[in-house]
Amino acid sequence: FAGAMLRIDLSRTIDTIRRSARLVERTRELEIRTRQLEAEVAARAEAQLALAHQATHDPLTGLPVRSLFLADGDRLVEGKQSRATVLIIDLDRFRDVNDTLGYHLGDELLSEAAARLVTLTNDEGIGCRLGADQFGVLVPEWPAHRCTPPMPQPCCAWPTRPCTSPNQNAPERRCTPSTTWRPAPTG
Repeated sequence: FAGAMLRIDLSRTIDTIRRSARLVERTRELEIRTRQLEAEVAARAEAQLALAHQATHDPLTGLPVRSLFLADGDRLVEGKQSRATVLIIDLDRFRDVNDTLGYHLGDELLSEAAARLVTLTNDEGIGCRLGADQFGVLVPEWPAHRCTPPMPQPCCAWPTRPCTSPNQNAPERRCTPSTTWRPAPTG
């Protein structure tokens, strides 16, 4: 009788060990699958952020597009008696550059203009690409000392310095920005 009990206990012990081994194996599988799912969720979240950025930013210049410019502009001046200054910058003779030298040089000029726009806005405002050769700037509280007619002081260097292609082999072609601005009301 003792031998039979020993065999039953041994059999139960072996079954318990097998179940425990399966449980440990299944736990490892679940841990691996959990890490895979977490990686998939992170990749999807990253892809969603990339898609949102693509939908709201110009692929050539990286600047916000018109819809984001308007939404961010609304947020900047919302609930404030803001004295916002809005600039619209158009690159004169840009079509000539595209038509005579090719779109690749036109793209280089747009990229240079975008880089200038980023330095112009700093952290004080919002810049965007409105259309083919048009850019916009909104500065919510442009200080009065920076406004010198006919346009804000930081812009003065931009229109007098034409955008030229950084391509050393390209023939000289220039796009001169023309700027329209509406200063903040005074008083």
